[in-house]
Amino acid sequence: MTSSQPKRYVRRHLVMRDTPVRLSEFVDEYRQELRCSREEAAFASADIFRPLMAGHTVLSVETCRVANVLDHEAHRDTGGLQAVRLIRYFELQALSKSKREPFILVEDDSGIELPVSDAAIYFSPSLLTRLIEEHLGPQTPHFICNGDFYKKQGGDAPATEKEQLRLREIHTVQRLTGALVAMVAAAARQDEACRVILNSKICEKDSAGKGPYAIAESLAFIADRLGISDFPDTDTVARYLPLKRKGA
Repeated sequence: MTSSQPKRYVRRHLVMRDTPVRLSEFVDEYRQELRCSREEAAFASADIFRPLMAGHTVLSVETCRVANVLDHEAHRDTGGLQAVRLIRYFELQALSKSKREPFILVEDDSGIELPVSDAAIYFSPSLLTRLIEEHLGPQTPHFICNGDFYKKQGGDAPATEKEQLRLREIHTVQRLTGALVAMVAAAARQDEACRVILNSKICEKDSAGKGPYAIAESLAFIADRLGISDFPDTDTVARYLPLKRKGA
């Protein structure tokens, strides 16, 4: 009888990109890799850094440095970038419907906060890859570690179409189920939440006969009224709902 051994991740063979990863380009590059909406890519980007909060509340200046917008070799004196601010930055990219949020707060060596352009924040591909794989296993987005290499090969992504679809659907389902759980918890705690749900179209008599888009609209209405921001857009939610039943 063999003893159970802890699962070990097999480190992938990576071809490191030549240039650092710029924060201002992070979401768009991840969106291209996942082939999803910018909103979904922004929330997925935040999810990359959430597990780091346990042991790396501050990213070292070697991993994430503040430079000049036009010179990524420059190095401004800071105390490192707080992971919670980085997560909040990505959430704002998803929540801002009219424009991209272009600034993030950092602290200088004396602890004074100052806003910095996201175009001046650079990640070390190798150190960020090591940090992500330390917490998530071999799940580093390809654009972080070898994006430049594949761009030189004609833009072909290393992941197959099925892998890209799987990653995209996992992120979407995680956001959708997380938001639905938050909606249920809010309804259990607040009478006002119950009234919001009862007043939505989802509780109308003929709701069972409505199509997935109408139901998705109702869910989005409830999420908005309850202040739940991490809810996918209506088109996305409709794809994960059953089709209208015949005769309903």
